[in-house]
Formats: sequence, structure tokens, C-alpha cells
Amino acid sequence: MSRRYVLISPCRNEADFMRKTLDTVIAQSVPPAKWVIVDDGSTDDTPRILREYCRQHDWIEVVTRENRGRRAVGPGVIDAFYAGLDTVTLDGFEYLCKLDIDLELPPTYFERVMEEMEADPALANFSGKVYLREDDGRLIPERMGDENAIGAAKFYRTTCFKTIGGFVRQVSWDGIDGHMCRMKGWVARSEDSPELRIIHLRQMGSSQQSIWVGRLRWGFGKYFMGSALYYVTAVAFYRMFEKPYIVGGCGILCGYLKAMFTGAPRFENGEFRRFLRRFELHSLLLGKGRAVDRYHQQIRRSRQRTTGAGSDPSPGSSPQGGEPQAQEGPHRRIFSRKKKILGVSSGGGHWVELIRLAPAFEGHDVALVTVDEAYRGEAGSARFYTIRDVTRWNKWRWVQTCVKLAWILARERPDVVVSTGALPGYFCLRIAKWFGARTVWLDSIANAEELSMSGQKIGKHADLWLTQWPHLARQNGPIYRGSVL
Repeated sequence: MSRRYVLISPCRNEADFMRKTLDTVIAQSVPPAKWVIVDDGSTDDTPRILREYCRQHDWIEVVTRENRGRRAVGPGVIDAFYAGLDTVTLDGFEYLCKLDIDLELPPTYFERVMEEMEADPALANFSGKVYLREDDGRLIPERMGDENAIGAAKFYRTTCFKTIGGFVRQVSWDGIDGHMCRMKGWVARSEDSPELRIIHLRQMGSSQQSIWVGRLRWGFGKYFMGSALYYVTAVAFYRMFEKPYIVGGCGILCGYLKAMFTGAPRFENGEFRRFLRRFELHSLLLGKGRAVDRYHQQIRRSRQRTTGAGSDPSPGSSPQGGEPQAQEGPHRRIFSRKKKILGVSSGGGHWVELIRLAPAFEGHDVALVTVDEAYRGEAGSARFYTIRDVTRWNKWRWVQTCVKLAWILARERPDVVVSTGALPGYFCLRIAKWFGARTVWLDSIANAEELSMSGQKIGKHADLWLTQWPHLARQNGPIYRGSVL
């Protein structure tokens, strides 16, 4: 594989730090083929320093932008990044890196990163870890998860960068991209090893005004990307035990709540937000490390099944998210790629209708949940679970049933949950949304005069809401696509 890589570095007023970054990049064992540095309206000594280095190295190019009057992290940084990317023909490079100008890099950093990429064809977004150097010379890690490359040094395969659509021009762009990689069938991660340790010359999130403002911005970013409140609360508590102690975690939570209560905009990608919520819940239930490992193992297995080891997946392919698409066949399968499907129903006619849907699930990984062990023989090769039946008259059983359903969902991690009713199916679809699964409700054919009570209540929560009677279909209600009996 070619080791041609291009660096794109947005910068503004970095005269105090940039020489260290410039010198450590120039000293790399495998230097970049091109380095585009975007001066985003600097008013200090940055332009003079850049001219000095450009005269000495013809592979360094400077793009100068007009001074907007202030530093703008998040969307401002990404706007500057794209101003540099627009000057590059990306097809001429195997790799692309967004690199900040306040870093100190080990001399073999990029060589080691590319070795990792070459050893793992699924790996497409990678970095080392970031450390702060204390006055006494000790290195203190800036805590971050292993599930993404750090925002200060995003090293990408160009094919993956194109597949995910690049960076979102908003705060949290450096969180969205890693999840987007996994959703599209690529591995994103970072690793802590001595030859990959990056020294951050100032604390992360402090470049615009203050740490407090940076943490508020962090919380807003979590809201924008679609994170759940319970997950952000856990993140905020975790971050209270790093500098600035207590205050940093409170800032994250305050930023999220402020965005939520003021109705701030969110990332308009429903598929991504469902994928993210499912990942977050798995992280809380399993621990983030185990959750990330499971996702990446599934990505690698999927690549081996569909494209063979070492091949790039087709753009947009993924073992996780993805929109259901119609597919022709003798039973017209409802999903175009193999998915994990969980079918849920009560007994009697509800179970019969669920089993009648089996042809639509052919070729997928299926598990079934119902209320009677006697149905196990009809489940075929599908994994089989039982729960206690519940009705609206025995509410004391609701908690027990919901706990069991949550356990099954955590164990199965389905992409899609399908229910033919009744109340157990309603509960399962509601809980499934917390796991980021897509949901389908098919109201029982026995409800010929009006929708079932559970069916009436589930409508606004299901991704696909179906009735088996054409006269019950409504413009803003259930739709009719035929019947299963």
C-alpha cells in the first residue's frame, strides 16, 4: 500500500505552540507528502512563522483566510479544515489527517499509525493518546475512550473519509465521525503506547475563552449529536474526577441541559441517532471497552462474510445501522442486509401471526419472545425466550416483564424489533427505542372494528405502524400493506 498521506492543519494565533508541532512533523521517519496549513485569520506571529517554514520545505503550503475577529472551535475549525482540503486532490493520497498545531509528536508517530492501518484492513480512523506535560515533567493523560481517534489528530483512510461524508460542521464533529465509521462498517479507535503518545501543549477544550466554556460546549455537542440524558449524566460524573475537578463534569451536564431546554437543533440523521443510543446503552450495560470490542468484532466478521478479509466494504455497508430497503423475492423480504431481528408477541392469535411473518425474516438472525414455553417447537432455528404475560388488569407484573424484556434486548442487541401485540409487545417496542433498535408494530387481525388499545398507544413510538384492515388505515395513523392471515 502507498504511504502517501496529506495533513490538513487549521490554526489561529498559535505562535506560542506551533514551532514544536512543525519541528516534530518535519522530523517524522515517514514525512507527509503534503501539509496544508490553514491560517484562520491569525493576528499574532503565526503568519511570519509559517512563511519561514514554507521557504524551507516545498511540501508545506499555507492557505490564508480572512480574520473573523475571534477563535471559533467546532464549526469554525472544520470550516478552516475544508478550506485546506479544497486545495487538495484527495484521490492522490492513501491517507488524510486533520492535525492541530499545538501538539508534540514522537518521531515515528505517522509510521506507526500506518503500520496499524496496514495490519488491520478494517481500521480506518486511528490515533494515539494525548498527554499533558506537568511542570515537573510528568505526563498526565487526557482521558478519552478507545472508540475513536482524538480530535487533534484524526488519521483516516481516504476511502473511509469519503464513505462517511467527511466531518460535520458543528461542535461534536469529532465524536460523530467515529460512530459514523462503525455504522458504515469501519473500525475507529485510539491506542495508548509510548511511540503513539502525543503531548498536548495546552489542555483540551481550553482554546476558546476557558475550560468552563469548553465543557459547556462539550455538553452542547453531546446534545447535538443525539446522546441520551442518562448517558451524558454518567459521562459528566466520570469527568468530575479529572482537572478541573467537579467543575468540568458539571459544565458538561449544564451545557447539555441548556441545549435541551432551549430546543437547540440536533444532528438530523435518524439512523445515526438510533445507532448512537444503542451504542451508549451497550456501553453502560457492558462497559465501554467491551461494547467497543463487540462492535469491532462484528464489523470484522461482517467484512469477512461479505467482502473477504482485506477488502474494503462497499460504501455505506455496515453490520450495524442502515435503513431497511425492500427486496424482491418469493416472500418479498423486508430487509436487504442481514440483521438481528427480535419478534415479540403474546400467545394465541398474536403468536400465530408472528410465526406467519417468518418468511420475511429469512436470511436474518432471528430471536423470538412469547409467553408460553409450549410454543418453542414452532420457533424453528430462532432463539427462543419466554416472559410472563401481562394485561392492563395485573399491573403488578409489569415491572417483572419489563425487566426480563430489557435483559433480552441487552443480550440480543437487535437491529429491528417486530411485534404483533399485545401489551408485552408494546412494552418491548418502547424499551427497544432505548437500545436504538428500529421498531415495527403489526396490529392483530382480530381488531377489525378498531385498533387494539396497545396499537393505539404505540403509534407515535413505532418506526413502522401497520394494520391488517384497509378501513383502519389513516393518513397520520397506521398504514395498510395486506394481512398475514
